[in-house]
Amino acid sequence: MVRLPVRVLVVAFAVLLPLVAVPAVATVSGENGRIAFVSGADGDSDIYTVEPDGSDRMRITNAPDQSGFPVMDDDPAWSPNGQSIAFTRTVTTLVASEEVEDRTVWTMASDGSDQQMIAAGYDPSWSPDGGSIAFTMDAVGVVNGLPTTVIAVAELGGGVAIMTDPGDWVSMSGGSTSWDHSPVWAPGGTHIVFARGFLPATPISQYTDLMAVAVSSGATTELTPGEATLGRSARGIDVSPDSQHVVTAQLHFMVPPHRLYIYNIVSQVGSAIDVPDGYDPLWASFAPSGDQLAATLVPFTMDPDEVQTIWTMAVDGSNPTKVTDGWDPVWQPVNPYPFGLVDTSQGQWHLRHVDGQVDSFYFGNPGDVPFMGDWDCDGIDTPGLYRQSDGYVYLRNENTQGNADVMFFFGNPGDMPIAGDFNDDGCDTVSVYRPSNQTFYIINVLGSDDDGLGAADVEYVFGNPGDKPFVADFDGDGVDTVGLHRESTGLVYYINTHSQGVADAAFLFGNPGDRLVANDWNRDGMDSPALFRPGSTTAYFRFTNSQGNADAWCMFGEPAWLPVTGTFELP
Repeated sequence: MVRLPVRVLVVAFAVLLPLVAVPAVATVSGENGRIAFVSGADGDSDIYTVEPDGSDRMRITNAPDQSGFPVMDDDPAWSPNGQSIAFTRTVTTLVASEEVEDRTVWTMASDGSDQQMIAAGYDPSWSPDGGSIAFTMDAVGVVNGLPTTVIAVAELGGGVAIMTDPGDWVSMSGGSTSWDHSPVWAPGGTHIVFARGFLPATPISQYTDLMAVAVSSGATTELTPGEATLGRSARGIDVSPDSQHVVTAQLHFMVPPHRLYIYNIVSQVGSAIDVPDGYDPLWASFAPSGDQLAATLVPFTMDPDEVQTIWTMAVDGSNPTKVTDGWDPVWQPVNPYPFGLVDTSQGQWHLRHVDGQVDSFYFGNPGDVPFMGDWDCDGIDTPGLYRQSDGYVYLRNENTQGNADVMFFFGNPGDMPIAGDFNDDGCDTVSVYRPSNQTFYIINVLGSDDDGLGAADVEYVFGNPGDKPFVADFDGDGVDTVGLHRESTGLVYYINTHSQGVADAAFLFGNPGDRLVANDWNRDGMDSPALFRPGSTTAYFRFTNSQGNADAWCMFGEPAWLPVTGTFELP
């Protein structure tokens, strides 16, 4: 049986905004991968994954029966980087001739391997940094003589902290049964939003309030003050990647037909979503891209044994497509962005490929300035190093450990290296920015044989003291030009020609201290910025050269590492 907690959605969601407002750079994941879901097709409850078109259905858990009872796996939740899944495992035993369920939270790799038990509880939700899991845990003791549940957090490195106290609810619930459940981490990770429900007198008056608990202090805030509309409860609440909308399957007095709604949290306006005729929605969640839904639908009858099915559809309900039989679908976040980090203290490179795998190798000496480019014109970007003490350039033509293939001198001590295709010939070269006079020195050939490269092909003044240079094809014309990033304010500005003049565009992106690189993240032919935030070891990607929130993100690396980017593999 699927456990779908009963919840209420009311217009008091407006109170939620201070806690889950979009941060300076939004934590959204980008593109859609596989769908994880639950199915009982093999006689019990297991976690499966499937492609959104219904192909390649794969069973990834298959725990053996224990004491004659099937082991049930459900409640799947993808990790922020899309590489792991948290889930609930339920084992049933006989105690004094009564069936007793023991529920525990587990994690595993996306293929079902490396299964590890985390804590006693259920209904897991990952923290935005991927380091903790919030879950529902049976409370020790009782409230008003009845058992209850609390919200807890398990650190993946060890340790569990109880975040909520059901005793807080006794005075409001009038002595009724109460329970905390269904935790969801708010963007930024400072709060956990959860449902606190109670059953005052009769089932018809059951309702749930939305709450939030501060992770650092444990202070609890009621986000839906006052009684919610009795008899109107909601299941399967999910927040869109941009934190602006909520989708829910809304129940009316527990009698079908139920309805699927999307609410705009800011305007507090909701609209019904049509589902295919003859079906009743029980659950819905947003795709990481924010423009699609995955929903659980069941044929519109009162038969509890009807097969539940998973569908995808646009956020307005159009283009509904049946994917497979099952329930509780959650969409895998995929970050197909070529992004790397270099540990300059050791000369170790870490390149993240589109499938999320990371290649690591050593190249260079501590303190060398790293960058990447296509030095041999084969379409693959490989490492480069600049030794600021003497202007020495080291280039390697493979993303592996080894010696430099090309070495030469260019620039003066203290110069900052830049690399790109500055003349649209299909090959990258190394140029420099001189902070002392805010001058770029652009050259369209590579040196060799440990010789000096000679004079620049073009030089021009651009920028202000202290700003950091970067290179991109901002207008999609095939020529890389220069930009500057003011780390103290997040100002980004650039020019589309190799000539002195005012910036062609300027905008704010990110927070002070972020480190910037640029690439064609969404494959539209134009490069745009990405930031590495040391404090959260998170890369934030922007798909346009304009002010606004990030369009995608991924967790990666260590705070002291420096970002690089390029084409690490051919399509």
